Amino acid sequence: MKFFLGKSVTFVCSVILCCTSCGETDLFDTDKWSDKIEGEWKPGINGAIAYGNVSLWDLLQNTSEGEKSPIQKIPDPENRTDSILVIKYTEEDIYNMKLDEVFRLEGAPIRFDKQLNIPTKLKELLQEKGGQVEAIEESVRTFKDAVQQEIPLSAEFAESLIDTIELVMEMEYNFPKLDDVIYEVEVFIGGKSILTRQVGRVGVSDIESVTKELNVGSGNMLELEFQVKLISGIYKNADLDLSVALKNYSFNVVKGKILRNTPIAITGDPFKIANEFLDEVKGEFEFLNPQVFIGMNNKGIGVDANVNISFAKENEVKLTLTDGLFFEGNMSNSEKIISDVIDKNKAPNISKFFSLPLNGDISYSGDVFFNPQKSSNCIIYADGALGMDVDVIIPLALQGELIYQDTLTDIDVDQKYADKIESAKLVLRATKNDLKIDLSIPKIVLLGETGEVIGEIEVAQTEGSCGVLKANTIGDLVFQMDKSTAKKLGQTKKMLLEVCVANDDPNMKPILSNDRLEFSLLLDAKANIEDLDF
Repeated sequence: MKFFLGKSVTFVCSVILCCTSCGETDLFDTDKWSDKIEGEWKPGINGAIAYGNVSLWDLLQNTSEGEKSPIQKIPDPENRTDSILVIKYTEEDIYNMKLDEVFRLEGAPIRFDKQLNIPTKLKELLQEKGGQVEAIEESVRTFKDAVQQEIPLSAEFAESLIDTIELVMEMEYNFPKLDDVIYEVEVFIGGKSILTRQVGRVGVSDIESVTKELNVGSGNMLELEFQVKLISGIYKNADLDLSVALKNYSFNVVKGKILRNTPIAITGDPFKIANEFLDEVKGEFEFLNPQVFIGMNNKGIGVDANVNISFAKENEVKLTLTDGLFFEGNMSNSEKIISDVIDKNKAPNISKFFSLPLNGDISYSGDVFFNPQKSSNCIIYADGALGMDVDVIIPLALQGELIYQDTLTDIDVDQKYADKIESAKLVLRATKNDLKIDLSIPKIVLLGETGEVIGEIEVAQTEGSCGVLKANTIGDLVFQMDKSTAKKLGQTKKMLLEVCVANDDPNMKPILSNDRLEFSLLLDAKANIEDLDF
């Protein structure tokens, strides 16, 4: 209520204490003024002194001066043309997962060593031709053989089954001399040609950088095939010992059935939902439908995940899920936010957890399980990344009683004026009320120079006014001041307002941003104007 009460109360006091007449024109003729007013004069002041037309959005935006308000507007899920009011808090990057936690190669060199025997038929033909290679048809002097090696995966991913993998690698090869024969060797991995080299009368050894997408066989087996073609020279009776090693390799893309045998633990620093307005709110109430949105910032991790996560406050209240959260993998190598929500269906105690105050540390922990369905349709990019954000959204719908206190400062009423008031009544009259909650201001507390309590102005419990402005109804809130209370206004430096809102309907709809309260502020007062000096 800070938005309108602060200005209105100040204005009310000035009107009460400074008005001495209603319509007596002679009083404004200074030639007729004197130092004394004879007799006792108690004029009445009665009428509207202020009007207000305020939405709850306007009202709540003025409760957090100097900082961003936690009260925000979001589209109404039941009517997208309207907005509901929520307490919203965002904590970005509460946890980031490293890529090697999602998928990792072991990194040990993969060696393919093969003794390639010259086919028996070719040997016999060469013997007949005196070892002369060129005397044999080219198709006959070409032969091949294969060797298989398993891609070494880290133990956490031993159950993964790769279909294709694009490897960035160093290929170290050693092709020895063969008698006096010149030959050519071509290397295939996964059915794809990787390397072709011609070997003369000295061997060939080297290391080359290669990037290739490779087909992977059953059981994560890479098949390397050596194809040898004898080109020229004189063959005697030797075999070939060929060697290839894949070293210092990494991947660009991997596709297949990506499984991590153990979950990834979620750990991180606590966060706070801290705000001046929220710190000052108290009472016994629960928000009806708080929600926690867990967002995965996913770039290039095409693996579904289940997340079990719990939150705990400093008072040891714990928010625990009955069911885990599910996040679909991102099959593209671009950023995508994938979210799931914790609500009262997944966490029955969520309303209790987010009851106020919200200013303490909130810690969290949990686990991430990748590919819970054991899908074979996974993809991971080497520059993939995973981060986790939290959005706490609390629609302004509550059950119970919420109390908010605010202080009006710089109250300055001259004591000689305060002494002249016999009685006064201040009426807040609602002429339009869209509020879905009951509103009351039980009392206004008067505070002195050092903050001490010197008096109270209580809401009246009279016929036609029960001291509560009921939800969606028009009516009055009446504040009564007697002579002794009015006199204390001269000593008042601050006024403490206690605003109470209440609801007992468990099916209350969230407050809309355009819900409005239209009101008049009426003054009914009597002042004793006797022997007043000007």
